[in-house]
Amino acid sequence: MQLSWPRRGSGMLAALFIAFVLGVAAPAQDVALASVRNVPPRQTLPLSEALVTVALHLQDDYVLFGLDIRGEDPTVNVDLSEAVSLGTALAQIVGQARGYTYEVVSAHVVSVYPVASKYDPADVMNLHIAAMKLASVPAYDVFGNPGRFIPELQQYLLQGKPVPSCGSIGPGLRSAGPGVSVEVHSAALRDVLNDVAVHDSISPEHLTGTYPVGWIHRTRTVGGKTVHEWSALSTVRRGWEQVLKRELARPKP
Repeated sequence: MQLSWPRRGSGMLAALFIAFVLGVAAPAQDVALASVRNVPPRQTLPLSEALVTVALHLQDDYVLFGLDIRGEDPTVNVDLSEAVSLGTALAQIVGQARGYTYEVVSAHVVSVYPVASKYDPADVMNLHIAAMKLASVPAYDVFGNPGRFIPELQQYLLQGKPVPSCGSIGPGLRSAGPGVSVEVHSAALRDVLNDVAVHDSISPEHLTGTYPVGWIHRTRTVGGKTVHEWSALSTVRRGWEQVLKRELARPKP
């Protein structure tokens, strides 16, 4: 099927068009309406770099990504010379990466991944996690080496199918950050990682001077084997903590 994409500048309609055609969950209102401004035009940027660029130009909000890149990082153009919503920016940028889509997970977390991976039962991101419980574990540590905390993933990595690798990217990160406490049952690996990011995104302990982080998973082939690389990813802009302070101060329903 050949798609006719909305023209640039069509605003929220572009985001909704992507959501309808690719089956993406409609963006949560606060995320979709967050304004992206003053983004310098860039050509042939890796998708991951383009998303970080957009995140760092959010106005009065912040966003973390759960980013799943298979093989070569797709290249995209960033042309956001006028102020647009985050939903429109995501539709424009992710829409250029053939086979990729995005899904808003929470008010501050967006998942970006290959469409095909979601519907492949054998894909690592669909690995069934019976249960996982974290007690005050830094999200940075989880994302840098998830197999350490998820036995099913560790077993998968040791079956000879892939070769694991881990690391981290982002400015000023360290594993001595505040911990998150998360308990999940019967969930896919992608959902488990996103849930950790959601908890970290709103942790009041970050107001002491640390940063919440998302995650990035990459694969590459080395000697005929799949190498899985796991990293923490920081995309919060300067002043992000003021947004969290306001949210924490709001009366809970």
